[in-house]
Amino acid sequence: VAACITGHVRTLSITASNIFETMIAPIRDHVDVFSALSPVIDDRYPPRNAWHPKYQSQTGPRKNSTTTMTKDRIEQWMHIFSPISVDVETTTNENEGLHRCFQKVQRRERERHSLYRFLLRLRPDVAYQTRLPEWPAWWNLVRHAESSLALTDVSSPSTSCFKDVWSLMTRAAAAAYFAPSWPPPCAPRTATAAWLGTAECSLGCALHRANVTAVAVP
Repeated sequence: VAACITGHVRTLSITASNIFETMIAPIRDHVDVFSALSPVIDDRYPPRNAWHPKYQSQTGPRKNSTTTMTKDRIEQWMHIFSPISVDVETTTNENEGLHRCFQKVQRRERERHSLYRFLLRLRPDVAYQTRLPEWPAWWNLVRHAESSLALTDVSSPSTSCFKDVWSLMTRAAAAAYFAPSWPPPCAPRTATAAWLGTAECSLGCALHRANVTAVAVP
C-alpha cells in the first residue's frame, strides 16, 4: 500500500498522531508513506472542528492573508510516519499536490520494479475517528476488489460526487484520482449534495469517466 498525505498542512501539528494511529498503524508493516504538502497553515479561521470525526477541520470564511510553516517544522510533524518522501511546495489547487505525490509513488515503483496494489489518500488537516482494520482483516476485505475501485466514507453516486476526506483505492483507480486536473462536475449539484464542493463533484466525475466504481463505507 502507498499512502499519500496531501493538502495544506493547516492542523497537521495536532492531527498527525491521530492520522498515524487510525490510518497508518493498523497496516504499518504493509504501507509506505509519501506526502506532497503545501506549507499554508491558516488560510481559514481557527479550526473549531479539528477533532470532529472524519471531517476536515476547515470552518469559517477564508482569511485575507496566509501564514506558512517552514519545511523543517513540517518534516518534524511528519516524522511519526517514517515517510519515504516529504515534498513541501505551495500549491494553487488540490490536484497539484495529489499529482506530485502520485509522481513520488511512481518513482518508488520504478525503483522497486513493482507496482503498489493499493493507494490510500489522506489529508493532513483531518482527524479520523474510524480506525482502519488490522492488516489481516483489512486484506481479506480488499484482496478480491474490482480492478478499478475507490472507497471513501461519504459519496453521492446519484450526483457523481465523491468526498475527498480520505480514499482507499486500487492501483488501477489511482490515475484518475491523482490526475493533474479533474473535469468539471458531470451534473449540477442538487439540494441533497449541496454540502459537497465543486472539487468533490469534479472528482466524482473523473472517477465516473474512468469507469471507477465508487463505494461509500461506514
